[in-house]
Amino acid sequence: MSDVQPLEFLLELSADLRFQAAVDEFFRNALEACYNDPALASGMQLVVSEAFTNVARHAYSDAGAGKLRIELRAWPDRLEFRIIDEGVPFDPEQVPEPDVESLQIGGYGLHIIKSMVDEYSYSSENQQNTLLLIKKI
Repeated sequence: MSDVQPLEFLLELSADLRFQAAVDEFFRNALEACYNDPALASGMQLVVSEAFTNVARHAYSDAGAGKLRIELRAWPDRLEFRIIDEGVPFDPEQVPEPDVESLQIGGYGLHIIKSMVDEYSYSSENQQNTLLLIKKI
């Protein structure tokens, strides 16, 4: 690995869907500033948006909006997102693949995320869930 230090961005907020537009704008602007590539920024903003929505709807669905931390580290050759929450953990392997032929409503979030990044991992330890996403540039 190179000695280049990443540009780092951090957003901490309540996982409340009313903040969706603010999250989208923050990360789209951060990515455009880092890479000067609107298509990359738009695609990765969609990834973060889907992750944010999943946490708000599923991890905190019964408890109301809980804490959410989104970290972005941007290197010249890759970017890394960590989405961290304290909500209900889940097993990504138990989430069924959407049936794209049936045009179902909903259920595409995790599929979209996985299809748009190069590396995907999820862990849950000590009441903290972490989704790590890496996109090679």
